[in-house]
Amino acid sequence: MASARSHFGGRVSGTAFGVAVLAVTAGALAAGGLFVWLGTHGPVVALEPALGSIALAVAGADRLFVIGYLGVGMERLYLTVGSVVLGLAGVAVGLTGRWWSLPVAVAFGVAAAGTVTLLSGCTCGSGSTTLLAERAMQRVLDGTAVL
Repeated sequence: MASARSHFGGRVSGTAFGVAVLAVTAGALAAGGLFVWLGTHGPVVALEPALGSIALAVAGADRLFVIGYLGVGMERLYLTVGSVVLGLAGVAVGLTGRWWSLPVAVAFGVAAAGTVTLLSGCTCGSGSTTLLAERAMQRVLDGTAVL
């Protein structure tokens, strides 16, 4: 059995890095697209950087640092550091070179997309927050998802 040092101790090739990033990105985009389609309504309004955690903290969510948000109808999808950490963990797993590393990297991408925070309503304190995957599952189970 090879040690972890043999996998990460040497130089990582650009191809291996690209494949790992592609696996995580494919999982995140596929799951994220499905979650947005099932869990939100309305056109994509804006994609903007929004550093800080004030909007989510005021709305009652965890105080995770926000990197940016995407407006979808009357809702906002906030990309937080938690989602980015999951994506980076997926890339690290994808670089191990094991037979299972790419499927696990895709799963990390799916998890990263599912942990995007969805804010409905006003960021002034009367809004509600939930995880994107949770909202999609709620809409499917109560029959209000667009299928």
